Amino acid sequence: MNHILAKEIALTFDDAPGNNSPFFESKQRTDTLITKLNNLKVKGAMIFANPCKDSKDGVKQLKKYVDAGHFIGNHTCWHVKLDEVGLKKYTQDTLAAEEMIASLIKGQKFFRYPYLNEGSDPKLRDQMREWLKEHGY
Repeated sequence: MNHILAKEIALTFDDAPGNNSPFFESKQRTDTLITKLNNLKVKGAMIFANPCKDSKDGVKQLKKYVDAGHFIGNHTCWHVKLDEVGLKKYTQDTLAAEEMIASLIKGQKFFRYPYLNEGSDPKLRDQMREWLKEHGY
């Protein structure tokens, strides 16, 4: 008997809402990405947010993703590196982001390390992993 396996792809985007760049103004980038995902019938992309980068309109932009059927994850407030700022400042930065995006998170909380860098010190890395676990990530 042949079984057909479902194929899935996970799409994730980091650093939302993002600052202005030579290619896009921040709000234009949000609207363009949402439009392209909708045109491709992509639902449920994960958007990892740094809400402090554009605190004036950042949360409003992130809400647009949620309204379009996507998910918001925590990527720290300012995109800091654990090795550079230490555990206390890193967790404070993570909590600051969580407070700003809390109303946008539905269900399980997700966290992605900036630069995908968990740190070079195993003790510090393990402390952060434990902190994330304690905070429902």
